[in-house]
Amino acid sequence: MKVWSVLYSRCRALLRLLLIFMSSVVAISSSQASANGANKAPGNSPSEEASIQRGQVVFRQCSSCHALDPEELRYGPHLYGVVGRSIASVEGYSYSDGLLAKDGVWTDRDLRLFLTSPNKFAPGTKKQFRLRSDADLDSLIAYLNSIGP
Repeated sequence: MKVWSVLYSRCRALLRLLLIFMSSVVAISSSQASANGANKAPGNSPSEEASIQRGQVVFRQCSSCHALDPEELRYGPHLYGVVGRSIASVEGYSYSDGLLAKDGVWTDRDLRLFLTSPNKFAPGTKKQFRLRSDADLDSLIAYLNSIGP
């Protein structure tokens, strides 16, 4: 029993380090993209830019399960260009029946519902994480709107 306890605590510590490392990689690549103007839409006001930058920080919570690179699948589908994309449409990802039953495209409203109450939006979804802060939710959706084609 003691051996399992030690092994468990070491695995938890390694997982924590891995998540910190992944967050750092996302932060570095996101800041490089920002420096290159990838997140700047013409005509964004300073407050919109601040919200997008805050959303980039909030996205770190999502990055352990979701990538921004369209070629990369993690536990969840990539989120590049998610706003306006057909729901449950990333090729190669195995969606829950609840999401497969949804028609239409991801809108700000749908994302808000899904991110606050995943199982209410799509019963049986794999998503368990939810955002509780309206400010974080607004910023994340602004960020997701700023990335993509």
